[in-house]
Amino acid sequence: MNSILRNNIIESSEIFCDVEQVVSDRIIDSSIRVKKSSGEFIFMKGSKAEFFYFIIEGRAKQHLYTLDGEERIIKLHRSKVLLGVNGFFSSRQRYTTYCSAIDDCYLLAFPRQVFIEQLKKSDRLMNNVLIFLTDAYDRLIVQYYLVQKSSAVCMTANYIIDLANSILGNTCNSSRQCYCKNIYKDVVIDLRPIAISAQEAGLTRETFTRNLRFLSDKGSIEVFRGQLKILDICALAAEAKVFE
Repeated sequence: MNSILRNNIIESSEIFCDVEQVVSDRIIDSSIRVKKSSGEFIFMKGSKAEFFYFIIEGRAKQHLYTLDGEERIIKLHRSKVLLGVNGFFSSRQRYTTYCSAIDDCYLLAFPRQVFIEQLKKSDRLMNNVLIFLTDAYDRLIVQYYLVQKSSAVCMTANYIIDLANSILGNTCNSSRQCYCKNIYKDVVIDLRPIAISAQEAGLTRETFTRNLRFLSDKGSIEVFRGQLKILDICALAAEAKVFE
C-alpha cells in the first residue's frame, strides 16, 4: 500500500499499514498525524507497525474474532489510547482482529524512541495514556514512567503477570483475569531482558533487585539462575493490586 505524506499528515484511502516505510528522520521532532473517518479501519491483522507506538485521539473500537468465530468488541473511549509495538494489530496474534473509528479521529504514530522521549518530557501525556498491549519487554519502560500512580513493587508485579500472560497467550486484561494456579506453575521468565528494560526506564539495578527479593520473600515468585518462576499467582496479583 502506498501512503502520501502531506504536511506531516499521511493520507490514504485504504487501511493504514505501511508506517514503517515513512522515513524516520521526517518525524524526529513530531509525530505523524493521520485522520480517520467514522467507520474507517485503523488497523487490521497483518499491519506492519514494528518499532512504532500509536495514540488514537478520539473514540474507536477493537474487534476480536476468536478461533471459534465468536466476536468480541472492546470500545476505546479515552482521548488518548496507546497501541504498542506488536500490539492488537499484530499478525503474530492468535485472533483475527481489527480496529475501526467510531467517530472522526486522529491516529498519531511515534517511532519507539521518540515516544519514550516524549513520555519523559510530558506529564500530561503520561496521565492520559492507556496501555492496552505492548511488546512485553518494552512495556516495562513505559510502566516505570507511570510510577507516580503506583509503587515500584506494584509495577514489577504487574509486569511479571503481563509477561506470564504473554507467554501463555492470555489476552484478558490482568485486572479481570481469572487466575488459575495450574496454568502459571510452569511458566519460566528470563530475567536478563527485564533487567535491561528496567535500566532503560531509569530504575536502578538495586531497586529492581530489591523488588524481586520482596516478591520472593512473600512466596509469590522464585528467582534462580537468571530466571524467574511464579509460585503463587494469587499472591503476586495481590501485590499488583489487580483485585482492587
